[in-house]
Amino acid sequence: MHPRAAPSPATVCANRALSGWSSASSGFDKARRQRVKRQAETLLDLERAIPNIRALALLGFDRAREEVEATPEDRTARAAETEAFWDWALLELLLQSGVRIEEACELTTLDVLKRRQPEGRVYYLLHPKPSKFDRARVIPIGDGLGRVLAEMIAHVKAFYAEATRADGTPLVLRPHDCRRLFASLAARELEIQRIGSALRRPDELTDDAAAALEAIA
Repeated sequence: MHPRAAPSPATVCANRALSGWSSASSGFDKARRQRVKRQAETLLDLERAIPNIRALALLGFDRAREEVEATPEDRTARAAETEAFWDWALLELLLQSGVRIEEACELTTLDVLKRRQPEGRVYYLLHPKPSKFDRARVIPIGDGLGRVLAEMIAHVKAFYAEATRADGTPLVLRPHDCRRLFASLAARELEIQRIGSALRRPDELTDDAAAALEAIA
């Protein structure tokens, strides 16, 4: 045998590896094309259905609002109206701005930017907080998006305007109050967990747990 004939098996193995890679690459390309096709079909279906979806969301909000106007003291109707409003508002916000859902949940009034052109014309921009690739961007606020944002701000303001203290006076929520509420709710949750643990082991009740159970009994 010629001494240089030894590398032949390696060459054959290399050819087989290249052939296998080519087959795998072809499989990946086929899967990618199928995924793109499914996405395109889904998008077309959504484009056909979205007018009805938007109309139903608005109709649900209008009906819930009429129910609240007819029975203003009904808490169930108010809760249904709030849920129907946010169903409509969030749908319209996502469709008219293109923001991601996590960006929509982080929006505040500080993200609505007011700008003025050199000739004096005022326009507004929406500045969502970056969520993907950490890229900041601004979105022009047109008539439709502007009306949705205005409705959302008015709804939130109305919600806080209706909040009252136990004595009937207006309740004002300040930023630092949220910190106090966090501490209070955390302490209450800890107390509930401690009572629950005592209930699971009634033969090991501590004095504190017994006093807590006596207070709520």
